Amino acid sequence: TTEITGKPTRVVALEFSFLQTLDVLGVVPVGISDDNQSARVEQLLGKKIDYASVGTRLEPNLELISTLSPDLIIADVTRHSAVYQQLSSIAPTIVLNSWEGDYDTIKSSVITIAEALGERAKGDEAIARHSEVMSKIIARIPATEQRRILLAVATPDSLSLHTSSSFTGSVFKAMGLTPAIQSDKPVESGANLERLIAVSPEILLIGVDSGGR
Repeated sequence: TTEITGKPTRVVALEFSFLQTLDVLGVVPVGISDDNQSARVEQLLGKKIDYASVGTRLEPNLELISTLSPDLIIADVTRHSAVYQQLSSIAPTIVLNSWEGDYDTIKSSVITIAEALGERAKGDEAIARHSEVMSKIIARIPATEQRRILLAVATPDSLSLHTSSSFTGSVFKAMGLTPAIQSDKPVESGANLERLIAVSPEILLIGVDSGGR
């Protein structure tokens, strides 16, 4: 259990989903693990913000985090559990499941972060707005839609295929769509064209990995 006193104002986000949640809640973090690519933050938020980079999401720089004097750190259970004690010695730290979280998990994390900030009502409002948007999208999908859908993220030499247990797959399912690959493994990394042909999705979405994950 993490004890948080008052309303945190100097927040460090160690994953991009946490950054997006903070933005929705009207909070600009003092530090972000941006993989040393500030352009990615601008791309995610659609605007420039003033913050300090604290290194990569996989290996955040603890010394840099400490110099920011944060009063809340938001970390990922998969990437940062090994350094939880060190992070907690710097500031109260909450650990959430972003890296392996599904759609419902990420929505729950929005509420958890809002509560940590003392802004539960804003979190509820954000989820309500999102649910309204999703409902409008789902309403446009024919009830008879049965085509299998696949997201493939392309790198220069391979493909990563997102399955039914990936975050993307969980979003597809929430929309009533059918992921083309049913698997407990979230992502098939290193896939080639032959594998893509074998899967043979009726709907194929291609994403481009611009560096970092």
